[in-house]
Amino acid sequence: MDKWVKVWQNATYNYTAELVESPKKEKNGIAYTVSYKLPNNEALVLIKYTIHSNGVLEVNFSFNPNQSDLPNLPGLGMYMTLSNGFKDIS
Repeated sequence: MDKWVKVWQNATYNYTAELVESPKKEKNGIAYTVSYKLPNNEALVLIKYTIHSNGVLEVNFSFNPNQSDLPNLPGLGMYMTLSNGFKDIS
């Protein structure tokens, strides 16, 4: 597995993030969009974050491969670092 999915491992560790939609006020809160550029243009990853006025963080994740000859993706997910002040999360 360490060989046939190496392309995805490299993409995981070598991406860059770019703000593509600046924070703007919407009817329920503030929203912005970030594009994650993978090192060899393997896929387009867009994430829209909406922080609602009631404190809810909504995350809309979009992943679209850009190449047809890529190996199967063994898993897809996100990670997030939060301040220690966050104690009640669901």
